Amino acid sequence: MFLKIKNKFVKFDLLGKTKEEVRVSMKEELVQINSNLWSYELDGSRLLKKTVMYIEFENNKACHLSLRIVYKNPLKKLMSWRS
Repeated sequence: MFLKIKNKFVKFDLLGKTKEEVRVSMKEELVQINSNLWSYELDGSRLLKKTVMYIEFENNKACHLSLRIVYKNPLKKLMSWRS
């Protein structure tokens, strides 16, 4: 799987790898949602958007990768006084 991150293509060969192999090959900080679902923040400006990769495991091996781009509303804090 190739992803374009910060204007560079990065290859992720994670499918079929064990949890320990995934942990070693990823340089980003892991967020373990549960024992079979992990997420890594691949790119983000922290202000407006971030790119997150989710890795699902089955029988201790990576079986599914998904990517999500999350946009933040910069006006959310400014509008919190209204509620």
